[in-house]
Amino acid sequence: MSDDPTSEGGYARSQATGLVLGAVAFVVLLLAPAPEGLSPAGWRTAAVAALIAIWWVTEAIPLSATALLPLALFPVLDVMPVKQTAYPYANPIIFLMLGGFIIALGMQRWGLHRRIALNLVALVGAKPANVVGGFMLAAALVSMWVFNTTTTVMMVPIALSVIEFVSHGAGDDPERQAMSRRFATVLMISIAYAATIGGMGTLIGTAPNAVLAGFMSETYGITVSFGEWMMVGVPTMAIMLPLTWLVLTRIAFPLRMEAVPGQAEMIADQLAALGPMSRGERTVAAIVAVTAFLWVFRPLVEDITGIGFNDTSIAFLGALAMFVIPVEPRKGIFVLSGEWAAKLPWGVVVLFGGGLSLAAGIKGSGLADWIGGEAGGFAVLPTVLVVLSVVVLMILLTELTSNTATTATFLPIVAAIGIGIGENPLLLVFPTVLAASCAFMMPVATPPNAVVFASGYIRIAQLIRGGVLVNLVGLAVTMVIAYTIVRMVFGIELGVVPDWANGAQ
Repeated sequence: MSDDPTSEGGYARSQATGLVLGAVAFVVLLLAPAPEGLSPAGWRTAAVAALIAIWWVTEAIPLSATALLPLALFPVLDVMPVKQTAYPYANPIIFLMLGGFIIALGMQRWGLHRRIALNLVALVGAKPANVVGGFMLAAALVSMWVFNTTTTVMMVPIALSVIEFVSHGAGDDPERQAMSRRFATVLMISIAYAATIGGMGTLIGTAPNAVLAGFMSETYGITVSFGEWMMVGVPTMAIMLPLTWLVLTRIAFPLRMEAVPGQAEMIADQLAALGPMSRGERTVAAIVAVTAFLWVFRPLVEDITGIGFNDTSIAFLGALAMFVIPVEPRKGIFVLSGEWAAKLPWGVVVLFGGGLSLAAGIKGSGLADWIGGEAGGFAVLPTVLVVLSVVVLMILLTELTSNTATTATFLPIVAAIGIGIGENPLLLVFPTVLAASCAFMMPVATPPNAVVFASGYIRIAQLIRGGVLVNLVGLAVTMVIAYTIVRMVFGIELGVVPDWANGAQ
């Protein structure tokens, strides 16, 4: 999962510039006349959207604070009443994410995610390329359910232990030392990339996934279930992960080394230090397994039991179980406590709500319809070229901006463009969201990139070298997935705007 990218520290010049630029753009647009065919409310919405977009891109103020602007401005500018503006902040998808966050905290408290990772790495053997593959597999699988930043922070110390073994084994041989440094670089980069890719796998894996589900539900009344997302996300992850491994170990940073000395023993020692699974770990594992089963097989469970579940209620059944099921009854110790609940990333929750509220304003004010009408000119272009352009734009933008904020800003626009060119909006919004996770080139692109860059084993030039190639992989995979699996899962016919999309206009 992605963390709230807002960080504390000195106020940069770019932030100050963004603060002023956003305010100026807002005032200028408010004072300027509305374009022909667009209502005054739609134009005022465009002014708010410009302000939010600029402040999100430059992080002029914390992202979650910027996300509150619709609540402050839409009622005042007569775009939407306060009740209608506030409703998206309580979208069921937001509570699905909250449930996922709580379950992830349970895994973190009892160390289950670390045990899973170590066991997966232990399975791959000591060959350097295999070691990289094992770390990638572990990071990706854990990141499907746990923050990608947390996953990366957890994996880096384990990787550093392996790097130390390799460096010690290189001795004074210059060639072996050079290969040792290359191994350290590729191992660190691979962990960050795999954590990001793993987030694509589930609806709670990374924030943009949930933003898409919330947007489709809020705007078009279309539900993207946990199982449907996995039908798209898991194949995407399953294709990207080995391709990324091949690119990193065979092309960007070829590894020509012998087996990593002592790696198996080191991992075994760390596993032994964990000891047998504690009662807390077993309890968390059972809750996670049941919750995941219900998410994936919800239709089957509903048919058998006759009970109407939904993904959000399942998430909160699992989350509440963390607070209800005791680990040590006599001591009053439960899987999670109120102290751990306080660690929930509320800023991310507000960021989701702000994005959905902005999307509701863009749709409700008529701005989306106007954009869709103006986009009719794109209909002369092949649809695949329009989709490709959107994917490339998202990949480039998210190298420097928050993928969550960028997704929230662009989804209503991209959906309107899809309808404007006579296509199912799902054909554009899905590749838009998948592309938002393909940010691999810059240290600031994702928290995992920043974490591994801080290790000192990676230079920016190396991150860019690997990132450019993996971005190309992401571009190709996203396009293929959009035109095959997404179409199959959601029954998308090319050149046909579904009734639900027309009705929403």
